Amino acid sequence: MERRNPYLVLGLPFGASRDEAVRAFARRTKFLRREGPAGRTRHTDLTGALHEIETAPPDAPARMAPYRIPVDPGSASLSSAGLLGEGVFAPPPEVLEVSPDLGDLRRDAAFEYLRHVVRARGQRLGPPAP
Repeated sequence: MERRNPYLVLGLPFGASRDEAVRAFARRTKFLRREGPAGRTRHTDLTGALHEIETAPPDAPARMAPYRIPVDPGSASLSSAGLLGEGVFAPPPEVLEVSPDLGDLRRDAAFEYLRHVVRARGQRLGPPAP
């Protein structure tokens, strides 16, 4: 069983060609020497991912592994207007119903705010002098 998806490690879409994998590997390893031990670990991961893509059978869509995330890349995209579009990971906004009588809510909020102000002021005051 595979532990890592080489396409995700290299930041490529599933089924990318060997040439695209080599370019992604070069882009990601360019500055790893400056990172020290963490860079060497990351370089090992990238090398393994590149090797896995290079040695994979040529018909990538026919393989069952590695896992593919997301199945539908457009499901998480935002609309061009900057608002959430409809999709599995980007549902449309829901409108909440508001009670027409907000008096109780305002009174409770004012009481909570007053309690917060009194507590903050009380913490700054010292004990009463005899």
